[in-house]
Amino acid sequence: MDDFVRMAADTFSWSELKILQHLFWLAYDLKLHFRRDGENLSPRAAKKILIQSPEPSLQIVLNKPVAETVFCGVKNFFKQITADTDSLESLDQTEFARRLAREIRDWKRALESYRPFAQQPGFPGERDIDACQAVIEKISLKSDSFSLIHAFYENTGPIAELLRTIKNLSDFYFNRGEKWQLLVRFAQESQNTVTEILEDPAAAEAYQRFNRILSSQRPYERLNDAWQLMETVKPCHEKIVARQTQRCRNAALSDINSLIEKIKKHLKTHAAPEDLCNQSLYALRTEIKCINAATTIHMINHYAHAAEEAFEAAWEEVLDHGQ
Repeated sequence: MDDFVRMAADTFSWSELKILQHLFWLAYDLKLHFRRDGENLSPRAAKKILIQSPEPSLQIVLNKPVAETVFCGVKNFFKQITADTDSLESLDQTEFARRLAREIRDWKRALESYRPFAQQPGFPGERDIDACQAVIEKISLKSDSFSLIHAFYENTGPIAELLRTIKNLSDFYFNRGEKWQLLVRFAQESQNTVTEILEDPAAAEAYQRFNRILSSQRPYERLNDAWQLMETVKPCHEKIVARQTQRCRNAALSDINSLIEKIKKHLKTHAAPEDLCNQSLYALRTEIKCINAATTIHMINHYAHAAEEAFEAAWEEVLDHGQ
């Protein structure tokens, strides 16, 4: 490269820096590439070596053309996987390789946009994203036009599978993600009722099939099946939840009634005035009303805990009054 830069600078009466700039533009356009110790380098890697090494020893290599049969084969394959076919016929190999590189960048961006969805609890796709990125790394290992076109030629099967996966992931996350989220939520809620669900033969079979779909690596095309299975299991689940909620409500009401009896005795023992009696009992009776109106176990437990705190506060206030 040193010899070429000096020769070109003398020939065109340009500065060596200007010659270098043009070389890098050509490298970014895939019309040539840099090499060191027999290995091709990206323009970025070559620039880093030029900056850091006192003796960079870089070579400039023109792109080797691929066989016409390979070139035509990859163009035909590319027509099958992209809607942009009209502009391909006029492209030479270097221009076509730039088009392939642009397509690879689009695939990378799409996969990166899917990653946050795949990392949500209960969502599939992370392994597929990793597999797609591995294919991309393989075909874009070398960025010169000869290597890139050959990589497409030798990996048509994996590339076609990569594109099918990208299409499936895009449809799943952006068109059906909300529906899948509801399925995941039901799967989480049903963990509290699974023991009793499995005691119902019809519900048990549907529930097991439902969980197999939700735990599978590629459930994309089975979302509707999972939804129907959830609808089959849901009535059984809701009956169990209703029983569990009522049991929890009864237990909470029993506990609060015991607290009321204790505070009544406490008030009587310490001869508390009527307004303090009313105040102490009012707080506990208010929590009873809330528990009767509550529709979930979580809310019942919340009001039961509030009743315990009200009881402790009333107990201390009566003691303070007695002193």
